[in-house]
Amino acid sequence: MSVIEVVRIACKAGKGDEFKESLKRGLAVQARDPECLSIWFERCVEKPDEFLLHLVWTSIPAHDAWRAAHRDEWRSHIIDLIEGLPNPIGHYQLVAEVKKG
Repeated sequence: MSVIEVVRIACKAGKGDEFKESLKRGLAVQARDPECLSIWFERCVEKPDEFLLHLVWTSIPAHDAWRAAHRDEWRSHIIDLIEGLPNPIGHYQLVAEVKKG
């Protein structure tokens, strides 16, 4: 069963728009990996310099393998814009989903 990695990222004050574009470019690094099934990110309405990143991996070992090989390349797209380092929240598995038709 796949896992959803959730990461909170805060960018430097006032850099939210620039960060958003850099993060889009950086996500191409993950998107190349066939073990990464889906990616999306969200911007906080109340704190526009804070983002949540969601990546769906086939497994935690697949994510770990990607991280060992490509994390620095991914970070190179955003490192100058972030406040501190990305804060991994954890890996989750879907329990239930309701779709409105």
